[in-house]
Amino acid sequence: MTDPSEKVSPPPASLSCRCWRDLRRTIRLLPPLLLLPWMGSGGMIPFPIQGPLIRSEEVKVAEVLDGDTIEVFRSDESREIIRYLAIAAPEAKTACGEDAHQYHATLLRGKTVWIEWQEENGKAARDRDKRLLAYVYRDRERQDLVALELVREGHARIDLRGLTNMTPPDDFRLKWLNPLRQAQRDAAKTRRGCWRKPEWCGSADLVIAFITFWGRDEIVELVNRSEQPVSLEHFTLEDNKKGKPNTISFQRLIEPSLRILPPQAVFRVHSGPANSGKKPCVMREHSRKLDCFWTNKFIWDNGGDRAVLKNAKGDVICAYQYKGR
Repeated sequence: MTDPSEKVSPPPASLSCRCWRDLRRTIRLLPPLLLLPWMGSGGMIPFPIQGPLIRSEEVKVAEVLDGDTIEVFRSDESREIIRYLAIAAPEAKTACGEDAHQYHATLLRGKTVWIEWQEENGKAARDRDKRLLAYVYRDRERQDLVALELVREGHARIDLRGLTNMTPPDDFRLKWLNPLRQAQRDAAKTRRGCWRKPEWCGSADLVIAFITFWGRDEIVELVNRSEQPVSLEHFTLEDNKKGKPNTISFQRLIEPSLRILPPQAVFRVHSGPANSGKKPCVMREHSRKLDCFWTNKFIWDNGGDRAVLKNAKGDVICAYQYKGR
């Protein structure tokens, strides 16, 4: 194997600079397995193939701007606006947004925090306003996630952008998905923060708590947050498809013996090709979860959609909207 510290020889004279650049670009796009034989024979790739990198930094909070955005002093004393990854707080002009801002400020005003972000090809992920998209932690070990606290207290909801049915489960944006999903479900059940307000289905006992809209197994999670059982018989669920929405009647979906949802139980409606051949409904008594399989077709749009829960009269009981992009 060639010593990596050796200087790479210049391209042959017969190759123009432009051709050499094209050759480098072509090799960079080759799958790594195709390059192994060349490397094993003593060759060397004359440039690094750099995948996504995770970086972190200790910073000081200069200002809490709203429920999901802070401005910080970086180690070089420059200022940077950080937009929280994986969550979104209500708009600042709403009552929920003002509560979220105040709670967030109480948590972080003047504090030292640690930010964690991903870079690809030397560029950090940013939103359209050029804000750095990052996870923010209150500890050096990066375990005390601020976003998790905001979701747990009902001051923010999960907000995942750019995911598709091909997004791998180890994507950086999904790093905290399971704890965030559990926290959001718990906040919905106990009506914390904005979950007791009309904007987030405040008066309903049966509410949509989260939607997994990407991947081969789409899941709409509903929770019974009352202290009494809820009959699912006359509810319907539909998406925001233009023209004729995709609609499912729970009376049609659920067999009669399973239509009573116990207090604090979770009802999950699955769609997507991962559900081919599965039984219509399964009650998991140990976890108080009812799983029902609607269709093996994709229902929820990766680019944004709105799930609507209606009662027997056709009234909207709860709506859950996500942006996706």
